[in-house]
Amino acid sequence: MFEKYLGSFCEIKSAATFEKICIGYITDVDENSISLDSAVYFSNSVMPLEFDSIITVLGKIQGLQVFKTHVIFDASRKHILLGDLDRIVDADRRCDTRISSDILTLVTISDEPRVAYDGVIKDISLCGISLWVGKALAIDEIITIQFPMTFDVANTHFCNCRIVRFINAANNNLRKYGCEFVDLKPENRAAIQSFVNKERAKLMKQRFSW
Repeated sequence: MFEKYLGSFCEIKSAATFEKICIGYITDVDENSISLDSAVYFSNSVMPLEFDSIITVLGKIQGLQVFKTHVIFDASRKHILLGDLDRIVDADRRCDTRISSDILTLVTISDEPRVAYDGVIKDISLCGISLWVGKALAIDEIITIQFPMTFDVANTHFCNCRIVRFINAANNNLRKYGCEFVDLKPENRAAIQSFVNKERAKLMKQRFSW
């Protein structure tokens, strides 16, 4: 998995104490290990050689990702063996106001660029969406969604999203995913912000109307 994060900033903490152990940049990856360049170590005591850790990775393409795993440092303290990765996902990690919606969308994936799957955006914010779609998708997979922000079909927006988590399945055909936007274009961001602001205003008006 970490081959996607070559060149990314990496921070390793103790899962038990949350003490920062080291930071660096991922320069080499194989099946179950990574190597760090420009590594800085923060442990005030003897460097632990094996421990449960929280690994935070920040990259230009993949964004911020957090994993929990068991790690083993080798003697050089640059090569790090990894156990099974468990992605840490906070259910409320999406930033900004999240607005419930039922926006119809078409979903395409890179493996099937000419096939569009029907979907429904169940809520939306400037950071991402929750999506119902009749297609099994993989965590970290990048999809393209196209959807209107108004009833004007000519006002269709195309956005790339990364699948962050699988939420649940409504039935044998529909699955719900949490997605985050990737490289959101200014015009798309402005349209989503406008939609969110209008829906917030409606909710506030309903809440405080007599």
